[in-house]
Amino acid sequence: MIILDLRFCKLQYLPNGLEKLVHLQELSGLRVESQANSRSCQLRELQYLTELRVLRLSVSSEVTDDEWNIFSNLTNLKVLAIDAENCKSKSIQKMLDHVSPPPSLEQLYLEHYRHEILPKWINPKQLPSLQYLCLEDGDINYLPMSVDDETEDGSISKWTLEGLRLMFLPNLVLDWQNLGKDMPFLHHAEVSHCFNLENFPFDPDKLAVWTKNQD
Repeated sequence: MIILDLRFCKLQYLPNGLEKLVHLQELSGLRVESQANSRSCQLRELQYLTELRVLRLSVSSEVTDDEWNIFSNLTNLKVLAIDAENCKSKSIQKMLDHVSPPPSLEQLYLEHYRHEILPKWINPKQLPSLQYLCLEDGDINYLPMSVDDETEDGSISKWTLEGLRLMFLPNLVLDWQNLGKDMPFLHHAEVSHCFNLENFPFDPDKLAVWTKNQD
């Protein structure tokens, strides 16, 4: 099996045994369960799916920190989508801080994240190959830009993003002109219902599609 899509299945939980699908390349609709349910698929089973390229999951229950470290083993992973399911528990925020995505990741989607600060690993230094970032329907108020590499030459990591999607982020405070400096490769963006964007050339309250040649 190469593709497994559970997004439209009415399963109460996915049973154990996912690690046996060693040739799986795309997994969608995985609902992360706590270890309390011994019959359900556990997050740690994903570490054996080394051919995985696309992973879409939702998380609302508490998972141990060490389970989130399995992402570093998925060296072929290109697309990661996380749905926080509107969970306001601080434990969810702390858990997602422990995600360790591989540097090969090219697309990242984070939805329904009800916390002001993004997970610590969402920054240009830890995601050096990221080309597309989608943040949708959340309470974040800040988007990390350049990061000091703390090297002798004082180099700075900047985003390699080419595409950006910011949707329904009413608390996000952002200066579009500064964003252009910190995302030099950005040439396409979709923005809607982001009320605190400065110097944005369109109405941020409505769906707007920006391309670099419009500036």
